[in-house]
Amino acid sequence: MTPPPDLRGIFDRLPGSYLLLAPDAPRFTILAVTDAYIRATLTTREQLIGRGVFEAFPDANPDNPEGTGVSDVRASLDRVATRLVTDEMPVHRYDLETPTGEWEARHWVTCNRPILDADGSLEYILHQIEDVSDRLAEREAAARERREIERLLSESEAARREADAARLQSEAVLASIADAFYLLDREWRFTYVNAAAEPLLQSPRERLLGRTLWEMFPGVIGSPFEGPYREAMATGQVTSAEAYFPPLGTWFDVRSYPWTGGLMVHFRDIGARKAAEAEREQLIAALEAARNRVSFLAAASAALAESLDPEAVLVRVARLAIGTPEAPGLADACVVTLATPEEAREARWRTRIEGLDPAKVALELERQARFPAPAEGPRGFPAVIRTGRSELVTPEMMEEQLRAVARTNEEHLRYLRALDLYTAATAPLVTQGRILGALTLVRHGPMRRGAFDEADLALTEELARRAAVALDNARLYATAETANRAKSDFLAVMSHELRTPLNAIGGYAELLELGIHGPVTEEQRTALGRIQQSQRHLLGLINGVLNYARVEAGVVRYDVAEIPLDELLAGCEALVLPQARSRGLTLSHATNGTPLRARADREKAQQIVLNLLSNAVKFTDRGGRVELRCSADADGRTVRIEVADTGMGIAADQLARVFEPFVQIDATLTRTREGTGLGLAISRDLARGMGGELSARSEVGVGSVFVLELPGVGE
Repeated sequence: MTPPPDLRGIFDRLPGSYLLLAPDAPRFTILAVTDAYIRATLTTREQLIGRGVFEAFPDANPDNPEGTGVSDVRASLDRVATRLVTDEMPVHRYDLETPTGEWEARHWVTCNRPILDADGSLEYILHQIEDVSDRLAEREAAARERREIERLLSESEAARREADAARLQSEAVLASIADAFYLLDREWRFTYVNAAAEPLLQSPRERLLGRTLWEMFPGVIGSPFEGPYREAMATGQVTSAEAYFPPLGTWFDVRSYPWTGGLMVHFRDIGARKAAEAEREQLIAALEAARNRVSFLAAASAALAESLDPEAVLVRVARLAIGTPEAPGLADACVVTLATPEEAREARWRTRIEGLDPAKVALELERQARFPAPAEGPRGFPAVIRTGRSELVTPEMMEEQLRAVARTNEEHLRYLRALDLYTAATAPLVTQGRILGALTLVRHGPMRRGAFDEADLALTEELARRAAVALDNARLYATAETANRAKSDFLAVMSHELRTPLNAIGGYAELLELGIHGPVTEEQRTALGRIQQSQRHLLGLINGVLNYARVEAGVVRYDVAEIPLDELLAGCEALVLPQARSRGLTLSHATNGTPLRARADREKAQQIVLNLLSNAVKFTDRGGRVELRCSADADGRTVRIEVADTGMGIAADQLARVFEPFVQIDATLTRTREGTGLGLAISRDLARGMGGELSARSEVGVGSVFVLELPGVGE
């Protein structure tokens, strides 16, 4: 499994320490890695890509033989792979080997998140790490300092009335604490602010001391911090809060510690951490959106390829775009307009509308009938068709258009308001440089989903491109079918017209041979025989053309039933045997002793076998062999009839052409063997019409084997 190249390129440059893992437990192959991850783990991309995550990062520190970093991460990944839920690990230790060969103790916070495909199956695992070694050390130091603060505060309160010197000494210790904190008395007045707190509070301590919290920071009132402050002061319990504080423009993690004199408030700026979390969520959303777009377009291509009917293609395009009420697609409504730029300028177009709300579809059809779009309008599908440029209509632009309509036509405005139009995206239907029309997607009111953006417009353009190809293919197919029917009709008519005089020639020749017009000499009888032979040959050729025209036109009917093959093959052998003997050939029929049956049209199957045997006899020189064989699969689902000869054989690069109409591989054969080159083409079409197949294998100078496969009657 390899992520798309463009996704991997974006992933590599993302800030933050991430791995993109395959869900191939227990290996969990590394598919992509960010530059930040490489720096954090002292590795290179070449050391990681394609390796299992535990192959790349084993528990290898000899100074820490009891390390559980690998087992902890493995357990987390297993939970993600089996439960398909995000797993955030507590702080754990995993040591890194430096370039000098020394080991550094490191502590990490790890989060493993599943990325699912459209079917809800696990596609990737997003593995994020954060080196919290320094923060952990700082936190432990801060904890020690807080304990020291509490001890000192307690001592300070007890000794406050005894000596100012002791108070000053305590304040000196407080000032040396690295983490930001301040003290509030029971009247909520600042009694102490350390140096680390000043930049975070964006105010010097002199301005804060003696003033109340509510006076200096009125934004705290009603914020997520007010409740925990008051709770800590009232109950004596430690409280915490984590929230964004707009007046200072960042996120804070705030902990309130009650003491006898009021509150000690310890706080940290966690804006950077929150930004990283938001970035991670955006990455996951981008991955999900990209996956959804790829899945949608794949489904669109498959659906559009299912039909060559232009009308069905229009319906599929529209319904793909809107989805269903249970599974909505890109839009609430879709309008497909077919028109060339020239037709658009003359307001000649054909429109197909589909929507999740039938009432709105009916209303839009009524609106278009009463207020047709201006052919030369600067916006909308006429402009897109004329110019070939896509159009994105934002909610603001939509409202502006409504105001413009309001100034000229109140009735039209009522229609538009009732439709609740919110946003739209229109793309031209373009294929091979030709504009076929336009595809317009519409979303109603903002409550269901957001406005279209540039990514949605790009997806609309790609859907329109694929729809245009499907429409063009459908039109080309319809044109080809019309031409094919015309050709078949022509062949059928011409064959019929040619047979009439040929039958007359044959009839008159027979009358002459019978002596109706007087005695016939032996020389005349020989000439009449040649005339009759030529008449029958030409009539056979014409019948072949007529049969091919019928097969190609799809008017051949099949009477499929269970037929005994031994009887059919014996009959074919008997019919061809005189011809084979006259050419000095050996004709054999090999059987396996087990009666075989097939599901086929007896007449059509016999026609195919006779054609194969006749060809084998025709193209095998005197002294050669022709063999007729029959076999079946073990389950009896398929039976095979093979006709093998020892003729001249066919070159591999010419073998496929023998099934094309009017083809004879060797041009000299037209002078030595009779035929139109239609027999094999007709035979293959007949075989396929019965659910079978006709194929061949051959070797020049050795001979050929033609294989007719038919459905058997096995279970």
